[in-house]
Amino acid sequence: MKRYPAKVEPEAEPAPVRRSHRRKRRRWFIPGLALLALLLFLLLPAFAGPRAVLLMSAYDRLNERHCVARQSGVTVSLPLDTRIMGTALFPVMNTFNASAGLSAYLNQTVTFSIDYAIAGFKPLAARSEFYNPDSSLYNSYLGCYYVGGLGRQLTSTELMAVTAFDQTCLALPALGLAAADSQFEATDLQTRAATLDGQTWLQADATLSTNGPLHHVQGFQTGYLQFGWPPADAGGQAADYAPLSMYGRMYLLYLPDKDLNLALYAMTANQAALDQIDQQILQQVQLTYESADTGDELTAAQPATS
Repeated sequence: MKRYPAKVEPEAEPAPVRRSHRRKRRRWFIPGLALLALLLFLLLPAFAGPRAVLLMSAYDRLNERHCVARQSGVTVSLPLDTRIMGTALFPVMNTFNASAGLSAYLNQTVTFSIDYAIAGFKPLAARSEFYNPDSSLYNSYLGCYYVGGLGRQLTSTELMAVTAFDQTCLALPALGLAAADSQFEATDLQTRAATLDGQTWLQADATLSTNGPLHHVQGFQTGYLQFGWPPADAGGQAADYAPLSMYGRMYLLYLPDKDLNLALYAMTANQAALDQIDQQILQQVQLTYESADTGDELTAAQPATS
């Protein structure tokens, strides 16, 4: 009798393992979440304020490498941790270099840097209070001009020319208004001596006429990175960049050993705001610089000798 081997049943295949797919999904979850958070930060209007602080802080560090302050060893400090009639300031004092531009404008070879501050953002606001006509800091700037290499102190006329260059060739074009279409005029200029930080400065007050910032958006402008986008209806005004009457105050100090003109400045549409900026910020200036021969840091009340 034939014997046949017992039939061997094939082993059942193991169930597919799904853990690897789960691990892959988990692997991409955190980077995906981070990418989503980054996109929201970059695109949502509610993050315009923190976004501006981040971007302008980086841009400021880039410009500080080649600024007149660093080249001359001078440091001008102005306090920004204050409110002007209830409005906070942008927490970053930005630096911008424009030596070639001002040299051409004045027809004099100079070095030129600007430190400037503007109105801050309210929490979750899409734009700076700089655009708000009801704000005490509407269309306002404050900071310091550094003009080096002129060989003498700026005249009052040249001081106003520096301000005109800043406004018509830098500030307004950054918001989309061409330099040829912008305007700046200073009238009722009055000067007198003033003492700040132990030094005698030349104080200059003037009534100003220049373009406002409100306009209908025609395309992206570099200034939007700092100020945010203007309101869609241009604040309800019919004309873009409508002229405004402003108030200006400057303090000029010439450091002969550095051949450097320092000009503290503030420009606002509100006289009371200007006076408060003057008292709380400009008059609180702290000036230090390094001696050219020893490198010792001196206060402004102890200027280095040439």
